[in-house]
Amino acid sequence: TLAPAVARSRETPSARAEVEALLGILDAALEGRKFLVGGTFTLVDLHLASFVEWVGMLGFALEKWPTLQAWHRRCLRAASGYRASTNQPCIRVLPSS
Repeated sequence: TLAPAVARSRETPSARAEVEALLGILDAALEGRKFLVGGTFTLVDLHLASFVEWVGMLGFALEKWPTLQAWHRRCLRAASGYRASTNQPCIRVLPSS
């Protein structure tokens, strides 16, 4: 799965390749879709978008997966709309220790 592979990606090239393969699967699954489940932003999108944000922070270039990158941008816009309407953060990046 994505999270353990990402955690190992700093340790070995094979783990990094595994993450890239998983991102490719996600990119293909998003082809022709606005969001993961139907046409509406859901908790599934929010949860996975937070992982994709983390992957980007670890140095994976999302440009390699244009469908994934476009979906991620839509999720960030949708989360920002949630934040604007509720005054609550939807995705918050904590500083590293």
